[in-house]
Amino acid sequence: EDNELSADYRHELEAQVRRQIEGDDPNLSRLEMGLDGYHPPHYMLKTVGEIIGNNTKIRELVLDEDSGISTECNWEEFFCGVSHNRSIQKLIFRSCNLFRGTIFTALVPFFKGNSNFESLEMVNCELEDSCIHLLVTALAKFDSLKEF
Repeated sequence: EDNELSADYRHELEAQVRRQIEGDDPNLSRLEMGLDGYHPPHYMLKTVGEIIGNNTKIRELVLDEDSGISTECNWEEFFCGVSHNRSIQKLIFRSCNLFRGTIFTALVPFFKGNSNFESLEMVNCELEDSCIHLLVTALAKFDSLKEF
């Protein structure tokens, strides 16, 4: 029974956060995605990315290892939508597997279109040496970066 309450509570919390994102809630300036934050099911990531892409209040987006974005396909679908966002100033990857750097290719439209973006952080992320070039190429697509 406690597990059912926890699942019901979790479902309501996720629905509330989704309403905040969709409603452009000014109180939602930082969005954390993962087990300790907003954790939509993986099949919803494309839709969630599109909703975040339309939001104008989120200033900081944090993605941790349990964000549900666990495959290259999920990264691409999620960031295809997020790439339309123009309010995010800081993007934080925390304990993420960044695969072979394909995430950086998916982020190029976001970097190009968001002149407010200032900071990229990668904390305890797995990044193969071979994808450093992809990261540098992606970061070269904009000139507003103040912190990396």
